[in-house]
Amino acid sequence: MILQRPQFPTTREKARWLGISRIIQPDTRTVGYLVRVKYFNGTDGIRRPGRVKYFGDHTHGSPEKALRAARRWRDEETARRGRRRTVTPRG
Repeated sequence: MILQRPQFPTTREKARWLGISRIIQPDTRTVGYLVRVKYFNGTDGIRRPGRVKYFGDHTHGSPEKALRAARRWRDEETARRGRRRTVTPRG
């Protein structure tokens, strides 16, 4: 079972997925989650992620375990940097 983001997520559901993207590329056999933490502005004015890590389904045994590991790493990184994850409600 592949976990998908809800179509109309609540603020709480958005916070669970904050910084985590599902990657599915059958051509390269890449399936997993990509986590980005702390964006910054580069010298050329483009925003870039400070830390990025990939969590593959095959490496972790299943999509659920990969997502669990991705969330754990994201939470540890944000705690280590001393910043809270925040979601700004829009609408």
